[in-house]
Parts: sequence; structure tokens; C-alpha cells
Amino acid sequence: MNEQFPSEKEPVSEERVIEALKEQGLESTEALALLNEWIQQNERVADQENTPRANVECTVKTAKLYYNAGYKEGALGELETCLMAAQNINDEELEEQILALMDDIESGL
Repeated sequence: MNEQFPSEKEPVSEERVIEALKEQGLESTEALALLNEWIQQNERVADQENTPRANVECTVKTAKLYYNAGYKEGALGELETCLMAAQNINDEELEEQILALMDDIESGL
């Protein structure tokens, strides 16, 4: 027998999650499982960087994913959380980036 067992699961791509959310919606168990796996992957990367900014940027990625999947309100909710976190860590550059992204989403860009 020549079976090979992968040491880690294959990463879930952002495109796969967006497609699942568009096709199945947030109510789908499968789409939510993919979303949660994708979020956990990004959180692991942020944890490795071990900075408050990395954690905020991780949540910004989630907001962008929500927006790209058609969930504008979900994206804005995530970005509001990011904005407060950026303010708490006194990262004005990140705060400005978040505000610009929020403006883009609100204006439909």
C-alpha cells in the first residue's frame, strides 16, 4: 500500500469561500464551515506575526471577503470593529485605510 496522508489540510481559498457564500448564502452550513476555516487560516497567520496591527488586518480581509461575496452590511460591520481596534492601538495609517475602504463600500465601489 502506498497511501499518503497529507500533514495538513489544503488551505481554503478566498475565491472558494466567496463562491460558496454567493451560491449558498450565510445560512448554508457548508458555506459557513468554509468561511470559518478561511478565517481561522488567516488568524493563524496573524497570530504568527503577533502584532495588534496584524490582527486588525486579518479582520479587514474578512470584511473584504464579505463585500466581495455580496454582504455589504457584514463588511461594514467588520470594518467598524476594525476601526475601533485601529483607534485603540493608535495606528492612524491603518485607521485611514479602514475609513477609505468603508467609504468605497458605502459608495458602491
